[in-house]
Amino acid sequence: MPAIAVVGDRNPRYETHRGIDRVLDSLPVGLGGAWHATDALDTEAVAAADGVWMAPGTPYCSFGLDPSFEEMLTSAGLVVSGHAPDAGVEIVELPGRPFYVGTMFQPQMSPAGDGREHPLIEAFFAAARAERTAA
Repeated sequence: MPAIAVVGDRNPRYETHRGIDRVLDSLPVGLGGAWHATDALDTEAVAAADGVWMAPGTPYCSFGLDPSFEEMLTSAGLVVSGHAPDAGVEIVELPGRPFYVGTMFQPQMSPAGDGREHPLIEAFFAAARAERTAA
């Protein structure tokens, strides 16, 4: 069973999806990964994964968090840990989970430049490895 389940409708024409493929190809020893299409989602396989990465069909859209919902979500426990002056909420986290982070940017598109992945992806890998070890 792959340790990382990428849920989304992979399209090789999307640069961001090719970026995810590159990340999956560079997974550390002991972690594997696979795409899971939304129209035939194997929920048991996704639930058994050590980490789940949600990948939108196309990230080039004007989606974002409606500012009127921010207070409601934060009062329910969601932590807003990143804002962009031109886009509002960029990063959210849910405390109490091994790794629950949502971003409005594509960290797979900005590797560290020294052969390592973006620090957010490195942290995701570490959480998945820890989940696998704990099981």
